Amino acid sequence: MKGKVLELLKLRSNDISIEELNEFTATSISEELFISRNLASQYLNEYVLERKVIKITGRPVYFFEKSVVEKKYNVTLRKDTLTLNEFLEVIMPKKDETKDFNKLIGFDGSLSYNVEQCKAAITYPPHGLPILFYGPTGTGKSFMAQLMHEYAINNGIIDKDKKLVIVNCAEFTNNPELLTANLFGSKKGAYTGADKDNVGLLKIADGGILFLDEIHCLKPECQEKLFLFMDKGIYHMVGDNETWHESKVRLVFATTENPQEVLLKTLLRRIAIISTIPSLEERHIEERKALIYHIFKSESNRIGIEIRISNAVYKMLLNGKFTGNIGHIKNLIRAGCANAFLKYNEDDKYLGVSIYNMPQYLINESLKDNINVESTFDKKMIDIEQINPKNIKKTNSKIVSFYEDIIKEFNIYLENRSEFTKVVDKYYILLEKFITKILQNIFDIVNKQYKLEVYNNDIIAYAKFLNDYIESNSNIVLWEKYNKDIVKRFNEECKLKYSREYHIALEINKLIDNSLDIALSDMELSLLAINIKSYNKEIDINRVPGIILSHGYSTASSIADAVNKLIGNYVFDAIDMPLGVSTEEIIEKVKVHINRIGNVNELILLVDMGSLEDIYSGIQRDINIDIGIVNNITTRLALDIGFKLVQGVETENILKEACESNYSTYKYIKNRKREKAIIAVCPSGLGTSKKIAELINKSLPKNIEVNIFPCDYGVIIDESKLKGLMDKFEIELIIGTINPNINNIPFISLENIITNQKLEELESILENYLTVEEFAQFKKNIIKTFSLSNILNYLTILSPEKVLDVVEEVVCDLERRLNIKLKSNIKIGLYIHMSCLIERLITKSYITTYFNIEDFKKNNQEFIDIVRESANPIETYFSVEIPVEEMGYIYDYINNNE
Repeated sequence: MKGKVLELLKLRSNDISIEELNEFTATSISEELFISRNLASQYLNEYVLERKVIKITGRPVYFFEKSVVEKKYNVTLRKDTLTLNEFLEVIMPKKDETKDFNKLIGFDGSLSYNVEQCKAAITYPPHGLPILFYGPTGTGKSFMAQLMHEYAINNGIIDKDKKLVIVNCAEFTNNPELLTANLFGSKKGAYTGADKDNVGLLKIADGGILFLDEIHCLKPECQEKLFLFMDKGIYHMVGDNETWHESKVRLVFATTENPQEVLLKTLLRRIAIISTIPSLEERHIEERKALIYHIFKSESNRIGIEIRISNAVYKMLLNGKFTGNIGHIKNLIRAGCANAFLKYNEDDKYLGVSIYNMPQYLINESLKDNINVESTFDKKMIDIEQINPKNIKKTNSKIVSFYEDIIKEFNIYLENRSEFTKVVDKYYILLEKFITKILQNIFDIVNKQYKLEVYNNDIIAYAKFLNDYIESNSNIVLWEKYNKDIVKRFNEECKLKYSREYHIALEINKLIDNSLDIALSDMELSLLAINIKSYNKEIDINRVPGIILSHGYSTASSIADAVNKLIGNYVFDAIDMPLGVSTEEIIEKVKVHINRIGNVNELILLVDMGSLEDIYSGIQRDINIDIGIVNNITTRLALDIGFKLVQGVETENILKEACESNYSTYKYIKNRKREKAIIAVCPSGLGTSKKIAELINKSLPKNIEVNIFPCDYGVIIDESKLKGLMDKFEIELIIGTINPNINNIPFISLENIITNQKLEELESILENYLTVEEFAQFKKNIIKTFSLSNILNYLTILSPEKVLDVVEEVVCDLERRLNIKLKSNIKIGLYIHMSCLIERLITKSYITTYFNIEDFKKNNQEFIDIVRESANPIETYFSVEIPVEEMGYIYDYINNNE
């Protein structure tokens, strides 16, 4: 009978249905075989001990035949007892909805620019642009190529059946002829051993992607054979120089060597995009954490065993230096898991990887780097889910757990709109868990300012909370990121329910930030407001409350804050209104605020300008209280009214006396000091101007008291807009590619900076902020940063060498057709402008406006025709068309030659 139980279970395990799991209970088995339930349960549990059946705990208990499940779902079950959720993960694995580049750790961080380059290369019509990945071994260049292929399929750029063909050129170093034959194909008899036709990888990858790894191993002869194909998309097979073959493959290259040194210049010119992949050491620490988790998780899934690692292992992997980058750290983790597996018993709950499972040389290096590998530190094991950036809920951070509890209560409140005090009560209970010390003087200041009664035990409780907040900051940031929507709603509700307390919380935050260099999050500010409410159930609320309403980002808040501090009491609330809002919106905002104040008979509303009668009539219809409204609010007027409110003066008398005693006088003193500025401009667009400003700032050896910032070229040449800019800044210098010829403001061209000439104006400005040695260092940095190649590499995603070759041809032709000789600085400026122009046209972000475009077209048709003819190489090579507006700026460059 026992054997029949196993046979029946085996039969049923071949067809597992979530809706019919009851078939796998002891009761169902007993009914089918006409035996008692207890006997069926006994047999099934015996099979569990014999490792033939797996048991699913819970109510009811389920049983499945182990070998059938393993075969059916292609898994290895190391545990014989599972929870239902664990079992469902085996038979119903969640689909990985992460697609193409989103799988890349750092796709929105250190690798975001590389991803943009990949997308540009793969999507550019008609058959993409060649791209070269350059970076150290193990940085993920091959993986990037795979993701490009997946991205192309997911976005319908290539058909689903088109392949990614990978060739490692290093394998053919000693046999370049074989590589050539493999790439281009060969005819039967083309060389010794060619006993049949070989179509070649270009044909196999047609319509897909051909990835040539270690391209620096490609012999010059083979590189040369690629030229014609990259230019025309056609090639000859080896052994057949008559028949032309065609392939629409996208080319991806990779190298660990400096492309400028190992590739032919003629090949390099044909590679439009060079993408530099950063080393592991150059990437953010959070990305390394994610990589460590991902690799351990992959190993855990591969061997079917839960993995835990020691603190020492985690610290070593997090802080170690790995010359082989991601590939290196992956091999180390696999070696550590393999060594730990040698001591693993099937009865163990998990596979524990300690420091001594790692390669010995790594331990020695860790000791040299003072990484703690002592046995006590190594014994504490970490569940790898604790280091999963996407699984913050499982962190052991007390404060994150606390946040979770608060949000649970808040969700209940949202569902049934119960009393918000339940959330607050939950907070009071949980707050007792956090006890440590905080600086007493912070609350002393707040107590005096807002007349609070905060006792020492309350301060100790919150300070403990604050200390844990500091320790868990990275976890908290991640938690709030993944819960941003609900945190935002919680924050808004707290502002609504506890507006005055929230204002005090902001003040405390300033003091904490100044004292401890800690800025509290929105979640913590809300909880601090609740905390303040717990200190004083009734903050001193005046019999007649006051509200200051003003247009602007923080005008009302600033006046209220100043007056409250000067009076030494919390007298005024503030409502800041954006400029341009309607009177109806203002009235609605005021109504909501008045309703929040609670049971009062009167209030005073101080407004900044206009609409006094409209506001009054709009409020009085719905609010059953007496309202005094004073127009044209000033800090002095608010202070006068505030003192009288505290003294208990009758409302009508307050309004009358305050308005009688406040009047305006004026003096006009021209004494304003404007901020000194150096601005960067370029007709190519604000984006280019920004990058020029960034390069200047990066070249400075230290921060200086001059604002170096980008400005739109249209602002500079527009007299009215320039006046507004000059009213705010004392512009000492303009740096750019075309001189806007502004009176009394010196100009230095980007070309002169590149050639390190005519820097006297810049030196005369900077000598007030830099020592002689510092300015010398600045000039050295300029030389290093501002080479033409570096500039173009920084300003565009395109390969500088490739673009410059085409641009140089165009500029030379322009000189010939226009019968002029451009000055070197004008020529360099034109190179930069036209290089950026090419990128704008490729990315479809070209300039569509030019000052007096119609006049330009009418008066310069011959010039337009010449540019169109000379620029033909650009339009042909990059499949773009130069708009007339862009030609206008080329005209400005050339006119500056005179």
